[in-house]
Amino acid sequence: MIDRKYLIFDLGGVLLDIFPPATAEALAVLGVRKEHITDGLTLENPLLHSIECGNSTREELFAAIAESMGRELTPSLAEEIRAAWCALLGTAPAWKFARLRALREKGYKIFLLSNTNAIHWETITKIVAAAEGKQLEEYFDGVYLSFEMHCRKPDVTIFEQLLQAEGIAAEEAVFFDDSSENCNAAASIGIESHLMERNGNWPDWLN
Repeated sequence: MIDRKYLIFDLGGVLLDIFPPATAEALAVLGVRKEHITDGLTLENPLLHSIECGNSTREELFAAIAESMGRELTPSLAEEIRAAWCALLGTAPAWKFARLRALREKGYKIFLLSNTNAIHWETITKIVAAAEGKQLEEYFDGVYLSFEMHCRKPDVTIFEQLLQAEGIAAEEAVFFDDSSENCNAAASIGIESHLMERNGNWPDWLN
């Protein structure tokens, strides 16, 4: 039983299945060298951090990937890179979205808070629409995306922005994420946080 009114959900790994190694494998098939995948193509890379914060364009990302392959970026290569970039995105389990509907019907306010980029977001909305016949935004009382907010978890600023925009006190909210780092950041400002198993079942008390 949840004793707080406001529930904040992560997207990838909590609501949508994700498989990051699939993108690494797809990029390798395209010819990106292993050292760029393991060392360069990570969220610690300034360019990738920048695109998730909405401060760089897809063209800049694709050009950097093409350069790491020693190739010129063409429209056809850009499409191949886009497909590889989105290879990590899996299915949207119907039972999770049914549970979101049920929680809202019980009076809970449901929010999405996701580290993502415009490229992934376009594909994610198509995956959910195809599976559910509804737009992803329809399941939430508010949608907060890192590339639109210009900051990303675990920066506590992103949590503070959501709370301020919705007029919610930290102690009124519960946060669900598959990253311990993100959960710890939310907890540091007073949000009750629960670490979820990536792509797994939810705890019985939430179901």
